[in-house]
Amino acid sequence: MNNSTIKPKQKICVECKKPNYIFSRSMCKTCASKTYAPIKKVSDKRMIEDFGGDESRSNLITDLDATISKYIRIKYSNSKGVVNCFTSGVEMKWQNSQCGHYISRSNMATRFLEENLRVQSPYDNCNLHGNLIVFKERLEAENKGITDYLEELSRQVYKPSISELKEILTGYREKLRIAEMKLKS
Repeated sequence: MNNSTIKPKQKICVECKKPNYIFSRSMCKTCASKTYAPIKKVSDKRMIEDFGGDESRSNLITDLDATISKYIRIKYSNSKGVVNCFTSGVEMKWQNSQCGHYISRSNMATRFLEENLRVQSPYDNCNLHGNLIVFKERLEAENKGITDYLEELSRQVYKPSISELKEILTGYREKLRIAEMKLKS
C-alpha cells in the first residue's frame, strides 16, 4: 500500500486468537492457509462419477469445438488448403484460419450449427469480434432469412445431453474424414 491513505488495522484472528492483519474469513494469513489448504485432486474417473459426468460433458464439448472448427476450415478450403476469410476475403492456409460464429459460442442452440459457422481470419474473429455486421450481410446474401432464424434459435434455452453430444461428434468426425480426403488428393 505504497500511496494509499487506507491504513490497515490489526484485528483478532478467529483461529489463533492473536492480533494480526486479517487475510481471509476473519483469519490471519497463516491460519487461513492451514485451514483452507488446497484440496487434493481426485482422479478424472472418480470426478465423473461424483459429479454426474460433468467432466465428461465438458470434454465432449471441447472435442466437438475442435472437430467442427477443423471441419469448417477444411470444408471451405480449396484442394491446396487455401481459404478466404468470410468477412474480409483475406486469403490464408486453412491451418492459419479460425472458425467464426455469427451467434456466439455461449449459445448452445446454435454453437454446432454449420449455418452459424464460417472461416475467418484471426484478425476479424478476435480483434474485430467476428466483424458481425459484414458477417450478417454475407450470411443473408447466401441464404435469405438465416440470420433471423439463428437469432431466434439463440433465444432458446438448450442443454444437449451427453448422448446428443456424442451423436453430433460422431457425425462431424465422419464429415471431417470425408473433407480431409479433398486435401490429400
